[in-house]
Amino acid sequence: MPHLTKELIERLPPPAKGYRLTYDDDATTPGFGIRVTATGVRSFILTYRTKTGRQSRATIGRFGPAPLLSVAAARREARDMLAAIRGGADPVVDARKARDEATQKRAEERGAKTVADLCDDYVENHLPDKRPASAEDDRRMIRDHIKPHLGNMKARDIRKDDINRLLRKIRDDGKPVRANRVRSLLSTIFNREVGESVDHNPVKGAIKNREEGRKRYVTREELPRLLAAIAAHRNKTAGAILRLLLYTGARKGETCAAKWSDFDLDAGLWIKPGSTTKQKTEHRANLPPGAVAMLRGLPRVSEYVFPSPRRPGQPFRELKKPWAEICEAAEIEDLRIHDLRHTVASLLADAGYGLGDIGAILGHASQATTERYRHIFKERERAAADSVGSIIDSAAGKPSLTLIDGGA
Repeated sequence: MPHLTKELIERLPPPAKGYRLTYDDDATTPGFGIRVTATGVRSFILTYRTKTGRQSRATIGRFGPAPLLSVAAARREARDMLAAIRGGADPVVDARKARDEATQKRAEERGAKTVADLCDDYVENHLPDKRPASAEDDRRMIRDHIKPHLGNMKARDIRKDDINRLLRKIRDDGKPVRANRVRSLLSTIFNREVGESVDHNPVKGAIKNREEGRKRYVTREELPRLLAAIAAHRNKTAGAILRLLLYTGARKGETCAAKWSDFDLDAGLWIKPGSTTKQKTEHRANLPPGAVAMLRGLPRVSEYVFPSPRRPGQPFRELKKPWAEICEAAEIEDLRIHDLRHTVASLLADAGYGLGDIGAILGHASQATTERYRHIFKERERAAADSVGSIIDSAAGKPSLTLIDGGA
């Protein structure tokens, strides 16, 4: 038997298949050796007999530079193992027992997770990849619905009946659509844990409320009142955002997050980056003349077109209160900000534009057919955008573009 050294081990050729054992000649560590596999992996081993006479072989560790094992370190480990064996230990059995205990402990820890723990994992590891508005909505649903009703329950104990009780409560509070959104979020959270904290997704088969597409939009009779209320409101930043929504049919989130660098006012273009759009792709939107004129009249005091007056360096987001006051002043009920997007679609349809043009103006994600004929629709998109601008300007009676901020 050779005396194992670093140089000798490095020169040992791998076998054609399987592995080859080479034992050390040190009498103080009988059974100590090196195993070389056909792939060239070198690991220290110890062949020994237990007190009952059964022969076994334990792997000490991989050969190599730190953090792997040197010959000297492996030989010391072999001496310690032999001493333990003389005392009745069995390294192979003991290692297997330790692995089983660690596996059991991990299983218990996973099984001990509560729904609140799952929600926290989701917030930490999944929400950073979502759009800010969607992430904030998920946080609200977790805070207002999921944690208060299911948070303290063990995730593995949750059943479909528990999910249904929560969804019925939200529905019976007059929020059937919200119940569906909570259901979808819960399903996502549990799906991420199947095979870990839970064996199956308890949301599968839970109740789902029927949803009808919302048809609310600003009527031709309401539009002048709405624009007059926007022009009269003290918060001119909120007013400018709402007018841009009416001019373009854009989404609230992408409008609030708009930066001056996104606009080419000379060309009448708003180039929305994929980071702000729902479809996560760039969308080039034509701006009608009224929108261009309004934007030129805004002060450039930040990289954001609509900066927050309360949080320096952040976009404006305080629309809830101004919107409620504007709707009250205009005597308009049951109108959401997102309904302005429906309004633009309605105005375009009334003006004779087809679904392809409307989809292109609004930046819908599923417009494969429209994209095939993009070159045909270019001029019609420009005409469509200008048409909306003319309608808005006419209904507004060309209100003043002086923009002096008031409070939110």
